[in-house]
Amino acid sequence: MSEYEGIQSLREVACFIEEHDEIAGGLLSHFGDSIEDAQKTIEENYSGCHSSLVDYAEELTEGPTQIPEHLAYYIDYEKWA
Repeated sequence: MSEYEGIQSLREVACFIEEHDEIAGGLLSHFGDSIEDAQKTIEENYSGCHSSLVDYAEELTEGPTQIPEHLAYYIDYEKWA
């Protein structure tokens, strides 16, 4: 942040970093300290941190929908990932 930023902006950045941990600093750096762009990106595009591509594929599929048990056996997340 530049020395000319207001106290409110500094508070917003601090709250953003506190809420989103490590990714917040990277987003703010990428967007040139634009809190609005960083916030919009995290709200619209961030899918969370996953330990593997398979975990991401599984969450992407099962997160928003309920997969019927009789169909769940046909989904191969490893091949999909």
